[in-house]
Amino acid sequence: VLLLDPIKTAQQYVQGLRPECDLIIVLSRLGIEGDQELAQAAPGINVIVGGKTRQFMREPLQVGNTLIVQQGYNGERIGRLSAIFDRNGVPKDATEEIITLGSECGVSFEMELMLKEYRKRYATPVPTFAPEN
Repeated sequence: VLLLDPIKTAQQYVQGLRPECDLIIVLSRLGIEGDQELAQAAPGINVIVGGKTRQFMREPLQVGNTLIVQQGYNGERIGRLSAIFDRNGVPKDATEEIITLGSECGVSFEMELMLKEYRKRYATPVPTFAPEN
């Protein structure tokens, strides 16, 4: 297993990707403090979708020109970020919609197939998304 420093790695990728991309979105598991540090150290990132610290954020946190979002844990909610950036990557408007997941969301056939395969492979039970009775 090769572990790389997330900040140095992000800085290298942002520098290489920035000329080729309109937006850079990072999926992070550094926690909110780590996400803030990452946003400061690699300012070319537009959005960090974070996890680990189980934050429920009603609006994005802005660090420099980077928007940071998280939506809790255990899949009880998802968020929909709507953002407008100017040509220089500066966010001009950002809103977040919180969607609480429950039995009313239904069961996806594709998700059930994927979960079935994981249940075969791993001894640890994988949660089901079937509606509660």
